[in-house]
Amino acid sequence: MNGVTSDIGSTAENLRGIAISPKGNMVAAANLDGFVEIWDLDNNNAQKNLYVKEGQLIDALAFSENGKYLAFGTEEGELTIYDLELREVFYDDRGHTTQ
Repeated sequence: MNGVTSDIGSTAENLRGIAISPKGNMVAAANLDGFVEIWDLDNNNAQKNLYVKEGQLIDALAFSENGKYLAFGTEEGELTIYDLELREVFYDDRGHTTQ
């Protein structure tokens, strides 16, 4: 590292968590309003809204070891796995809610 820092992007909401892909080419962030956003560092830091669980606090997020999936869970205990290559939800578990 040369000690130089720069912003890769911004979001209007407070972040709840961030994750960096195993190859270091993507950064994902979850905010307090249930939005998951991703920045593609190989593509001019292109930002996109990846997924929305409005009204649900995203509590944790992590990339799979191969970088193909992004998993995130809500405070209510729901788990979602997003396929980054196909750009669609791979798995959405609504059966582990605490209600």
